[in-house]
Amino acid sequence: EAEPHLWRSKVGPGGRTFWHHLSVGPVPWDEGEELRHEASLNEDLGQVAAETADTRSPRSGRLGALLSNWGLGAYAGPLERDGYDPESMRALSDVEVGEMLTVVGCKPEHILTFHKALDSWR
Repeated sequence: EAEPHLWRSKVGPGGRTFWHHLSVGPVPWDEGEELRHEASLNEDLGQVAAETADTRSPRSGRLGALLSNWGLGAYAGPLERDGYDPESMRALSDVEVGEMLTVVGCKPEHILTFHKALDSWR
């Protein structure tokens, strides 16, 4: 693999390993905001996952994987149900991102993480 020294990993809740390549930006778990909200984020995502488990589509693989890298995988089903995919999300303006987050019921503490994720995809 090209530039293996640029890969970073973190073992998260339940022993799951999260990987990030520095070519797409800084690792989200090194940022102070991420560290302060880690405990509440994991708790909230558990609740979101339980609420949305029935709405995930079979296509959630790619979007779910991208969002899971940022701890936001539970939103993949609702986003896809409303017609969003990675390509369309890359093209959204800041106003449209705000509308999207409102439509899927994004929790306030996840908004900054969503913006960081989208910025890294662009």
